[in-house]
This record gives sequence, structure tokens and C-alpha cells, in this order.
Amino acid sequence: MTGKSRSIFTNKFYRNYNSVIAFLIGFGTAVSITCVPVIAKAFGYDYVSLTDAVMASSVAFVYFLLIQLTLLVFELRSKNKNKENETWRLQKTL
Repeated sequence: MTGKSRSIFTNKFYRNYNSVIAFLIGFGTAVSITCVPVIAKAFGYDYVSLTDAVMASSVAFVYFLLIQLTLLVFELRSKNKNKENETWRLQKTL
């Protein structure tokens, strides 16, 4: 989604309008194929109720959020280590 192994909280995914447009198109396609009975039958899918779709999406969103928070923690730790190393080098030269 972000193209890098960085958290979306620091990468600012929401400012990338192409990604937002692609997300909306993909979401709209998935919803129309599974939640609209006529289209679902045309593609050979069973109709998925809105409640089931929301539950599946919420579980996927929770996993996505946990992964992004984990990436954020790793990114903040690496930044802190880099600052500590730089401070140590500056103290060593003085």
C-alpha cells in the first residue's frame, strides 16, 4: 500500500491521491461484486449480507492497523537509535 516498509502514519498515505483513488475503485468493485445480488449472480458469487461484509472488513482493518502500528514502533526505535549514535559521536569528538 505504501510501497515501502514504513508506517502509513509517517509515510502520509492519505496525501497520495492516486492511492486513495485506487483504494476507492477496488473497494467499490469488491462491494459491487459481492453485495449487489444481481451482479453477484452474474459472476457466480453468493450474495454476502452487509453485516457479514462489515464484520470481515473490520477484522481485516484491525490486522492492518496492528501491522501499521508495529511498523511505526520499529521506525521510531530506529530513529532514536540513530539520534543516540549521532549524539555519542558528537560527544566523542568534543
